[in-house]
Amino acid sequence: MQFEGKITHILDVETIGENATPKQTVVLEEVTDREYPASITVDFRRDKVELLANISVGDVVKLWLNTRAREYNGKWYNSVSAWRMDVVTDGGTAAAPATSDEVDDDLPF
Repeated sequence: MQFEGKITHILDVETIGENATPKQTVVLEEVTDREYPASITVDFRRDKVELLANISVGDVVKLWLNTRAREYNGKWYNSVSAWRMDVVTDGGTAAAPATSDEVDDDLPF
C-alpha cells in the first residue's frame, strides 16, 4: 500500500521488546484539497529508522506500507509500518524565483 503525506510530527526513537528493537513513529497528514485531511501514524522499525535521518517536519513523503492486525485480550489492534520512503518535497525548501537569465522574453535588445 502507498500513502503520500506531509510529516507533522517525528517522535523520538524508542526500543521495544526483549531484543531492544529500535522503533520511530511519525505522524503524516494526507495531501488533499479536502477541508479535513486525515492523519496516520507510521512506524519505522529496525534498520528502517535510518530512513528518517534527513527528514524534517513539513517534508512531503511517499511511503510504502505494511499493515497488520493482531488480537490481544479480546481486542484488535492495527499497526502500520513503512518499508520504503521517497521524499516528494522538502518542507524547508521553496522554489527559487527565476533569474533574468532564465526569463525567456521576446525583446529585441
